[in-house]
Amino acid sequence: MGKVATLIDRLKESPLFKDSFWALVGSTIGKGLSLIAGIAVARFLGSEIYGEYGVIRNTLTYIAIVSTFGFGYSATKFIAEHLKNDKFKIKALKK
Repeated sequence: MGKVATLIDRLKESPLFKDSFWALVGSTIGKGLSLIAGIAVARFLGSEIYGEYGVIRNTLTYIAIVSTFGFGYSATKFIAEHLKNDKFKIKALKK
C-alpha cells in the first residue's frame, strides 16, 4: 500500500495533474451551465421556435468547424518546417 500512497502523493504535487484537474472541473462546470441555459431557453421560446433556433445554431457551428478545419495542423506544419530552414518567415508572421 505504501507504493500506491507514494504515487498518489506524487500525482497531487504534479503541476500537470493540478492543471488538468482544474481544466476538467472548469469544462464540467461549463457544460453543466450550458445544459441549464439550454433548458431555460427551450422553456422560454417554446418547442417550435426552439427548433428553429437549434437549426440556426447547428448550421453556424458546422460553418465554424469547416472554416477552421485543418488550420491548426497547417500552422504547426508551416512553423515546424521553417523553424529549421528559414526562421525569417516565422519572424515575418509576428508583424
